Amino acid sequence: MERIIEKLGLYEIVNYLFTGIIAYVSSLYIFKFFNIINLAKYNDYVCLLKNWYYVIVLYFIGLMLHEFSELFTKYTFFKKGFISERYFENDKHTKILELLQSKLQNTIFGKIDLQNKAQIQQIFSIIYSQMQNTPYNEIIQKMNRQFGSFRTFSAIFILEDFLVIILIFFSIIQRTFIYSYLLILIPLGIFSFLSVRRMYRFGNRFVDYCYRNYVKD
Repeated sequence: MERIIEKLGLYEIVNYLFTGIIAYVSSLYIFKFFNIINLAKYNDYVCLLKNWYYVIVLYFIGLMLHEFSELFTKYTFFKKGFISERYFENDKHTKILELLQSKLQNTIFGKIDLQNKAQIQQIFSIIYSQMQNTPYNEIIQKMNRQFGSFRTFSAIFILEDFLVIILIFFSIIQRTFIYSYLLILIPLGIFSFLSVRRMYRFGNRFVDYCYRNYVKD
């Protein structure tokens, strides 16, 4: 059943839809928390989720957030290089680097230049492509999906952190600020931290699994 779902592309559909719903509902709650909308309006907006056409809108919201998260993390968390590009900076991966170098020495890449991030990214892209035709592909794709999901959640919660800070700033200007407004930063901060942590964890597992099984074969 899982393979059938994967072939139909339902994982991506469900993931984008779920992401859109999380972003929509959490943003509505923030607006209600700051009294920008009242409880009745909040319930009305939540009830829109029952309409099939609104589900389609939320799917595209999730899709756009997914694409945005790639750019967001590229210029923030991965500004110094993606996980695959910085993998060999860790001394624990020296043995894998030696095995990879031995395997690639008679190819167009020759000697691997660790300072050349573009070369390493190209090597990893080829390895990832080749691993899709192996028995390891199912696990690799699962890790990659988990990495992508938490990358998107990281971007969502961090953006909402900024949204809350902006709303607090305007409440101070308008003299409507109350200290309870600060409370919402606690769960948002926790969600942001956990999402970023999981993003790195699954990203590292995904990259490590690709490299290890490539040099093993």
